[in-house]
Amino acid sequence: MFSSKLSQRSFRPGLMMESLEQRELLSTVTFTLNQSKSFASLAGVTVALTPQAKNSLTANYTGNIKADVTSNSIKFTGGSASAVASGKWKPTPTKMTEYGAIIAGTIFTDLAGAALTISSTKALAVSSNGSFSSSGETFTATAGTLNIATATSKLISQSLKGVSATNAATSSSTLVKKNGILTLTIKILATLKVKLSGITLPVKLTGQVVATAKV
Repeated sequence: MFSSKLSQRSFRPGLMMESLEQRELLSTVTFTLNQSKSFASLAGVTVALTPQAKNSLTANYTGNIKADVTSNSIKFTGGSASAVASGKWKPTPTKMTEYGAIIAGTIFTDLAGAALTISSTKALAVSSNGSFSSSGETFTATAGTLNIATATSKLISQSLKGVSATNAATSSSTLVKKNGILTLTIKILATLKVKLSGITLPVKLTGQVVATAKV
């Protein structure tokens, strides 16, 4: 009698089915960036950045984004998005780098090997139309070297690894499923604070990431 009552109280089909369904909906998805549609541009905040040539302050990105996805949420867990080299910019013109800028007319700077990851501390709610808040996303540099010098000064290089910023884009990100393809679009507006020779140089990053995954 006791064991029968206990099993009746313990076995709750409805609760078990709901729990299983929730687990089945959760999956880790790897999104592949669309290089032609994924880009980020640099701009100065306290000091103006002038391009060394047309589009030298904009780079396309390739790589992937990893996230835990359910029918109504997304949580970013990693991946790596790498900037694509766009030219041979000063002060290291012997190799291809991603960004090239001029500061105050005489100071040359370029950014080489830039890569970042996207994370979120919690799952972000996705609405029925696929939109979700961009403010829950954090961009963190996993690689990249900032080089800076004048025509006559010694080259100074600073690693960007570990520099991070929260996405401040007011436009929503979106996650849309169509014909078995999940399309993730993230609008980017973030300010990275780069420390160089004891000076903090804030740099604004704007653009978007578009990535897809088969589901």
